[in-house]
Amino acid sequence: MINETSAISRLVNIPIYPAEFQVKSNDYLKSYLEATLKEEWAGTHNEVISLKAVESLDDLESNIWIAERHCMNVKKETDCMGSTAVSSFVKAIDDLRIAREQRLSLGYQSARNAKWILVIFLGFISTLTVAAVHKNSQKTGLIATVLFCISLWIAFSMITLFINPYKWSESIQSVPMHAILETMKSTQK
Repeated sequence: MINETSAISRLVNIPIYPAEFQVKSNDYLKSYLEATLKEEWAGTHNEVISLKAVESLDDLESNIWIAERHCMNVKKETDCMGSTAVSSFVKAIDDLRIAREQRLSLGYQSARNAKWILVIFLGFISTLTVAAVHKNSQKTGLIATVLFCISLWIAFSMITLFINPYKWSESIQSVPMHAILETMKSTQK
């Protein structure tokens, strides 16, 4: 989340020349943010890829290469981006793609149900093992089993909080991305 927001901020702040390419770049970034926030964050808790977000990133990258090609044909260098700015912009796009993939990989866990079944089975076997170890003393066995079940419950609760970081009460929120989108919308007006 932090890396993605950082990359978007860099893309917003790198000046692009000629100005019409800056406008297109901002439009593609807004489109990316809207698709990401509506389709990936709000719609599916980052479990499904937004094709509109992918398309916006591709268009953003194409726009910078078209601007670069345009500058090669223009005689006035003052109206064009330098090679450092172009490489910084492309690097920021690559960083954005990597950060987005990391966010989506955390949201998508294909074998989640199988993992839970195995963890519950392991907890059940472990509880039986604790009880079997203390089979000679009913009181000690009961205390050990109850304490083990309490610790097992705490462990399951911790796993539940972190198994999908985009759901439930302790979820990661997209507040920084909303802030960037709102800033971009307000400066365009």
